[in-house]
Amino acid sequence: MFITISDALKLPSLREGEVVAGLGGLNRRIHRVSVCECPDLPIDLEIIGKENLLFVEGEFLITSFYALKDSRDLLLDTIKLYNKYNSSGICIVKRYFKEIDKSVIDYANKVNYPIIMIRRDIPYADIIMDVSKALLSNQDSQINISILNDILNENNTKEEIVSLAYRLNPRFLENISVLCISFDKYDESKAKYLMSLFENRPDTFLTLYYNYILMFVYSDNKISKEEMDRNVKRMTAILDSQVSKYNIGISNSFEKLYQIKAAIEQSISSCKVSKFEDSKTELYNQIGTYKLLMTIKENEILKTFYEEFMQPLIEYDSNKKGDLVKTLLLYIKHKGNIKSMAKESFQHENTIRYRVFKIKELLGFEDREFEFFENICMIYKISKILKM
Repeated sequence: MFITISDALKLPSLREGEVVAGLGGLNRRIHRVSVCECPDLPIDLEIIGKENLLFVEGEFLITSFYALKDSRDLLLDTIKLYNKYNSSGICIVKRYFKEIDKSVIDYANKVNYPIIMIRRDIPYADIIMDVSKALLSNQDSQINISILNDILNENNTKEEIVSLAYRLNPRFLENISVLCISFDKYDESKAKYLMSLFENRPDTFLTLYYNYILMFVYSDNKISKEEMDRNVKRMTAILDSQVSKYNIGISNSFEKLYQIKAAIEQSISSCKVSKFEDSKTELYNQIGTYKLLMTIKENEILKTFYEEFMQPLIEYDSNKKGDLVKTLLLYIKHKGNIKSMAKESFQHENTIRYRVFKIKELLGFEDREFEFFENICMIYKISKILKM
């Protein structure tokens, strides 16, 4: 289990910390956090070198360097020692060292060893607690991802799924529904921060699943649409204030815990559709034919269907320097409204009508309006899935 220096800098106690050197080492991994106020400096390097008695790899150190306040010339050698034994970085409290000598800065930049300076009024205990919680949370996230993968396994019995569900959260009740949240420029630290903002209710459970946040809503009774709406409202209020763009997928409500597998799959599918359609939220029971298309595991089938259908338009555009493919997508977007198509494309309405007629002619749908719209809507959705 580990977090990076970059992750640590997003924690409440370190958020205002200043990285004065070693910016190139922000991806260093923290495995443990320790206070280093050793009074026995200078350290006997010969003893340390034989047994490495003081450090573990990935140790993040907190210190005011009290022991060096009267021996500033030893700071460089001390930083070299910490780096030699693979300390992830150091956080220096501005008590005895308000500034760091240039020789130390230059060395830390050269070896990408992060040196962070923080205000003296920030308690060591806050830093230790924040980093330790983040380390434990990261471990829990990996365990939960493993359990979720096991739940989504095709070969589980109902009993096995229920057993796995209780491993994920022992408080689950029979009725269950799932919300899946994704946001642009995913960052795990940001995701965990968002989770901390969501109201901690006794009938909900939140966890990370790769680039998603999953919220499980559970109850003794059937979960109503009104209850799910309240959860979505609370969630969107937080997301609106924290991220620029996000998507939420909402599963159906299920009355048996073994159906948690379907609930998870539905929430993820509807979250993807929300992204396709550039909408903030999508209910699984309203995503239409996406339900069918997204169950086709082999994208090659969809790709072949798409290419065969679109080939006449692609060839026409290539030979005639036309815009039929673009016009077709515009036609779907505006649901066949010629006037709004013309307005967006800055084309005369008659030009748009001719292009639409040409599309129908090339695809063999001149006198079959219903079949034409049915097929192009399917093609539009397949194009979104293929870009996923």
